[in-house]
Amino acid sequence: MLRLYKSKSSNQYAMYSLILSDLGFVKECLSELKGIIDSKKDAPLVSEALFNAALIRLYSCFDGNKALKKSILDDLPDGAKEVFRFFKNYRDKHISHKVNPIDQMKPGVILNSGENKEKIVIAVGCFGMKDMSFVDPSFINSSLGFTEALIEYVENNVKELEAEYLKEAQSESIEMMYRLPSVKIATPNSDHLHKNKS
Repeated sequence: MLRLYKSKSSNQYAMYSLILSDLGFVKECLSELKGIIDSKKDAPLVSEALFNAALIRLYSCFDGNKALKKSILDDLPDGAKEVFRFFKNYRDKHISHKVNPIDQMKPGVILNSGENKEKIVIAVGCFGMKDMSFVDPSFINSSLGFTEALIEYVENNVKELEAEYLKEAQSESIEMMYRLPSVKIATPNSDHLHKNKS
């Protein structure tokens, strides 16, 4: 039987467990991307999608009121703050908002040679350049290293909170515990997607 029990540590325990799940997703994306790069497989769409998904989910762990505090970076290995800032800046400028000098598109015209013919415009098009850092092994290795350090930190917190939560639960009346409601996850309707943040 699984019962819903709220205690002093239960919210923190649930929050860190959710963050650990998100970080697991990030690590899987980056590991999969590393495998693609190491195998020299030509998969730019999948590579970009994996890298973007990893960075978006990684930094969502620091957003909102149920998130990691940036102060935890002090508890991670040397260089964690720099890696955090670098990839957050990268996510903001190259993935979320595209405000960088690399991603660009220039309109242009294709002309015939004009030699021995009437000079004409044959076609138009846009010629572009985009960032391809997601296939750079050093990008993947540093973001993966940062993620693994975060996972270790969060796993340690989950273990401590789990022990505290268990101790709290075991100190309660067993009869009261059996009367608690069952744990149920309610799927919300889509209305929450349309509400503005306040």
